[in-house]
Amino acid sequence: MSRQLWDLTGHVMDLRTNILNLEEMWAAGRALQKTCDRSNVVKINQSSLPRMGSMEYKKQRTI
Repeated sequence: MSRQLWDLTGHVMDLRTNILNLEEMWAAGRALQKTCDRSNVVKINQSSLPRMGSMEYKKQRTI
């Protein structure tokens, strides 16, 4: 019984670590988004990007 409890405790600690890592990543993403929102980011002209079905897009993907 104590072995199962020890294993369960280990799983709970792993989950807690994963949650803390996710929270850190989320906070970093929010900070980055705020930085991008504040700065004058040059928007990419969508029409200059190759369409997903086009041959040019497929060439870029295979390189």
